[in-house]
Amino acid sequence: MLLIGGCLLGTVSYSRLSVELIPFAELPMLIVQVQSVRDADPHYIERQAVIPLESAIAGLEGIERIETQLEQRRAMLFVYYTRHSDQKYTFLKLEERVAATRERLGDEFIAMVFKLDTEQLSSQFMSLQARGVGDLDQIRHVVDEKVVPELENVEGMANVAVYGGRQQSVEVLLSEEVLRSHGLTLSEVNSRISEGSRQRRYLGQVEEAGQLLFVNLASDYGTLEELRETIVRPQGPVRLGQIGTVIDGGAQRETIARINGMEAISIALVSDRQANLLALSAATRDVLEELNATLAADGVQLVIQSDSAEVIEENIGDIKSLAVVGGLLAIAVLWVFLRNLPLVAIVAVAMPVSVLIAMNLFYAFDITLNTLSLVGITVAVGMLLDNSIVVLESVYRQLARGKEAAEAVVVGVSQVWRAVLAATLTTVCVFLPFVFSENFLVRLLGRQVGMSIISTLLVSLVVALLLIPVFVYQLSRGRHVTATALTAVSQRQRMVQIYTLLLKSCMRFPVRTVVV
Repeated sequence: MLLIGGCLLGTVSYSRLSVELIPFAELPMLIVQVQSVRDADPHYIERQAVIPLESAIAGLEGIERIETQLEQRRAMLFVYYTRHSDQKYTFLKLEERVAATRERLGDEFIAMVFKLDTEQLSSQFMSLQARGVGDLDQIRHVVDEKVVPELENVEGMANVAVYGGRQQSVEVLLSEEVLRSHGLTLSEVNSRISEGSRQRRYLGQVEEAGQLLFVNLASDYGTLEELRETIVRPQGPVRLGQIGTVIDGGAQRETIARINGMEAISIALVSDRQANLLALSAATRDVLEELNATLAADGVQLVIQSDSAEVIEENIGDIKSLAVVGGLLAIAVLWVFLRNLPLVAIVAVAMPVSVLIAMNLFYAFDITLNTLSLVGITVAVGMLLDNSIVVLESVYRQLARGKEAAEAVVVGVSQVWRAVLAATLTTVCVFLPFVFSENFLVRLLGRQVGMSIISTLLVSLVVALLLIPVFVYQLSRGRHVTATALTAVSQRQRMVQIYTLLLKSCMRFPVRTVVV
């Protein structure tokens, strides 16, 4: 019942695991880029911008070191954090410090904060093309008004970016005299406007009423009036509409998208980090079907250009096929030696049971189904059979000696359980240090590949010591077992003699044998 319950829970855990092509990982480093609006000597940039920024950043908690690279008109500050720092919190705090220092730098410098993670390599999971009658600007307007809001409402969607055509813009007209009268600079006003418009950023997830909800931080201006009400100076307060004029700037071309040399409207869909890409892709395709039916009246059609979910499904399918083939070959080798179909079937059942129960540990340790973790499972498949084979062979040998099923199971397991436990723990100890490594890449491989192997092996140990003996007992109760394989070996006297002679020679000269 324990193993059956573990398999049922494993099925539930498997259905809730996130699926991604590349495992998400954040480098313990943030980048502050300082750009000068005019040509400036690196020493001047260091005095006027880098030193004030370094002084402000150094007071943050969890900083390990700061490295700075200076170039003509640009400086890069690499802020390294300690291993256990919260990346989301540190990013927000660093943005606050840089924003506060940016006001003192004046209009001469522009400072921005960046982070590096694997999400930047694989976050765009689907690319669309909008086709239709009429010019590109008309299609772009339909996409902005009808397509983007529907796609953003898909659960697990982080961002929808549209490229090509002309986009509606807003112009803010400012007067230097008015700015000076309020004690403001153009850089400060630009900073306040930017703070009110942020791209959606994944923060985490919450569970409510049994439903998993993704939490994103985003802000944008919905109307011109909202932009006019933006507070640019807390004292007063002073609003943007009081120091400048906010008007509709008309359609502006900011991006260009080309497909096969022709201008087009392209849509990039970005997923949340914890979203299951396979489920997200299916949900997006359903929304696209509904949108195409609705947009038929406007003469617009959405066509999928690329979908990462298809690549993931193909990769997962290939790895699963390799794992199955490897498992079948291992079982075939076992059949050659045992020549007993029921006993071989026991080992065959142990393989999927171990993997399925291991899914519970995957879910507990927040390991996603990705290329690395699937490779770890594939490697573990061959290793997990070892425990079951050793226990099975020990019990099988006792049965061949004429013992009753119950006695054979007890004696057989008692003879090998220490060896099986020691062999499993030594293998676990080999991979365990990788999980706690200080090196980022080593820790990433250790968590994905190492934890996959460790989880599967630990479960296989329980299966070998509990499930295998029970199955052997049920199949062998009241039956006579013949040691077919052992008899066949004993009949090949020439092979046994050669092996015995070689073994005696090695034991007679142990030092020479080890050296050679």
